[in-house]
Amino acid sequence: MTAQKNNQNGAAHDATVDMLFSHILAKLNVVIGKSKVLDGQNVYIKKVEITGLDDHGTYAQKNYTGATSGWNSSKVDASYKLSFQNNTGILLNSGTGTGENYHTGTPKYFIESIVMPQGIERDNEALKMEYVIGNQTYKYELKFWRNDTLKDINNQDSIVPRIVFPNLMDRSKYTLKLTIDPDAIIFDAAAAEWASSQDTTLIVK
Repeated sequence: MTAQKNNQNGAAHDATVDMLFSHILAKLNVVIGKSKVLDGQNVYIKKVEITGLDDHGTYAQKNYTGATSGWNSSKVDASYKLSFQNNTGILLNSGTGTGENYHTGTPKYFIESIVMPQGIERDNEALKMEYVIGNQTYKYELKFWRNDTLKDINNQDSIVPRIVFPNLMDRSKYTLKLTIDPDAIIFDAAAAEWASSQDTTLIVK
């Protein structure tokens, strides 16, 4: 962490010198819940990983502007990853109540990690998940930056880039909220400074 300057008179300084500290790293969270339609099913999370992140770098406070990171990151260990694993699996919460009083089950945190600020590279960083519904095991992967092929109005293929997070910035936290649903895994991607927030929603089929 770094602190803003608080200049003091050496002979008549404050009895208590307040320091305003700021994070030089970023925080990355993964939160998982399930949809109402799965309340009657046991859903277990067995593995969550985030791969492809840089794990080394250099930092210079003078380079940080709020829009520009103070970090120059680099990948040294290609096997570096953020990981949760439980061979039995962690049971997701079901909802409670009925009708207007229904509340979805409280999602659970599976990754809360401090990471090095860095740019996101195309087809590199990815979230991988393994979960169980009933006796069936499922695997899922989402690239943080990938291409989708869509049809334009002339029925021609059009390549559209999809970016979950364009970068991981100093002093910011990033949360991937996953909702497991029979038809799709729904992602709410939230990027926030530690004082304010900005949300986007992605639905991945």
